Amino acid sequence: MQTFFTFWIAFSIAVVSSRPSNDWSKPCFEGECAYDLPESAGSGSIKITGSHGIIKDISPAAGWIILSCDPQSLEQEIRLVCEDQVPENSPCHHLFDHGGPANKLVRLPESCGRGPFARIAAASIASEQSIPSHIAKRLEGRNPGLPKVHALQLDAAFEKIDTSRWGNIFFSITAENEPSVEARSIETNLTINSIPERARLHSKTFQLMTTQDQVAQSQSRMVASNSMVCGGKQASFGIELGNRLNGTIYTGFAANGTLAPPKITNFESFVGFSGNASAHFSILASLTSSVSKHVELWHQTTKPISIPGILDLQSSFDVTAHMQAAIGLPVRVNLTMDFVLDDVQVWYPPRPAEDSNHASLSKTSTNINILNGTNGRAVIDGHIQPKIRLRVEAFSGKSELDVELGVDMYTAIDIDAGGTSTSQQPVIAPTPEPSKTSGVVTSGWAGVKGGIALNSSFKKASWGSNNIKDESLLKKEWNISNGEFPSGNKAAIQAPKDEYRLPSISSETGPKCPQTIGRQVLSIVKSDSVL
Repeated sequence: MQTFFTFWIAFSIAVVSSRPSNDWSKPCFEGECAYDLPESAGSGSIKITGSHGIIKDISPAAGWIILSCDPQSLEQEIRLVCEDQVPENSPCHHLFDHGGPANKLVRLPESCGRGPFARIAAASIASEQSIPSHIAKRLEGRNPGLPKVHALQLDAAFEKIDTSRWGNIFFSITAENEPSVEARSIETNLTINSIPERARLHSKTFQLMTTQDQVAQSQSRMVASNSMVCGGKQASFGIELGNRLNGTIYTGFAANGTLAPPKITNFESFVGFSGNASAHFSILASLTSSVSKHVELWHQTTKPISIPGILDLQSSFDVTAHMQAAIGLPVRVNLTMDFVLDDVQVWYPPRPAEDSNHASLSKTSTNINILNGTNGRAVIDGHIQPKIRLRVEAFSGKSELDVELGVDMYTAIDIDAGGTSTSQQPVIAPTPEPSKTSGVVTSGWAGVKGGIALNSSFKKASWGSNNIKDESLLKKEWNISNGEFPSGNKAAIQAPKDEYRLPSISSETGPKCPQTIGRQVLSIVKSDSVL
């Protein structure tokens, strides 16, 4: 089975044009600088503004030739030389103006350092004055000879930049992880208007399914399986859980603030989903057993967006399944629940619950069979749980934020054969020696519930302080089927005689052969409903 998955993600500041804001032909001498991310890192740009005395530039547009640097490092010493013959009259002089380069911010050329900006920790005449021959030829004919080679110590300690004289350095960022989407220029004022609508304009559809002859194939996994010989015949125990998702995921982050000192002053982040979700629970048990399983059905991360030393952003999508079942009689269960999620979303900072958070059960298919003539009880508690996560790390880990939207599609099933819903017998009880009378018809009670819950989670750590908050956004539950059997081929849908509660299953028991009479399958619940 093929699996298709495309993830759209964006974090942005107000969009004001459709052109990138970086221009390598112009030096950053006027207190405003920008840098466009390479395609390998997504599509986007960072813009910084501040005093012209505190923002420096050592790109070719500023007159400099880089002799040596490490493109993978944030902390390093680089060697550079001024290309002009008279440095005092060249753009190079800007580096030494306004009190010199130390403790200033500098824009780096492409492929010189892991990040676009760095702090100049120290500046000096380099101890190594050699110049590669191909560069020396460009500088020949100077008087009195080749220029001096300078050395700059660089790091990402933006908090150490001296802002007391020149003021703060402000930043704003826009980026998307689809290289085909052109980065937009940005303003420093934070405004976000109708982001879900804007997200839908650029969103990509993802699928965790394919269609073959109009039949949807789910992502599924066998979480429990066992077999043994009972009475000369092979008996088995198996639980399979699956899900199907088709819709749009959108996540985003918007921020501005000061790079020096490092501080995010305004930001909003969001995660959301709009589409269809399905949960499938399948149990085939001719043995008795109890199990408790937690498994991962799916995990996917997006290509990260990174501006090293300033901000790193990563999104992930997970689907996990949890099943607790105590099966005390031979039973076959097939239950599928189809849900519609209409633009559910989570914001940080938290917003009041919005009417747009809608989730509904659109269709169910339930088929439960037991072996006729069997006494016992089976209880099942199953969960399929998709989760969307947005993680933001700013200023080399000094500020972190996790925002999560969790979906829980769950079912609770209780089958009591030979008893009623108020039976106090243990979950798996010894079956009494059956009567030898032929034609016995098992009677009892069966209840099936389904539900969906939406939850948000925020984890924020900034400069030593922590803030964690979990909140329930929405919870809905439906009585899919409940009533006594036999009552034709479908359990009567009516209010239960008593509210049943599934017992906690804290440990597993090995498979056992059940005591049964007759081998005829008795259908106790058969229901297909479009709600």
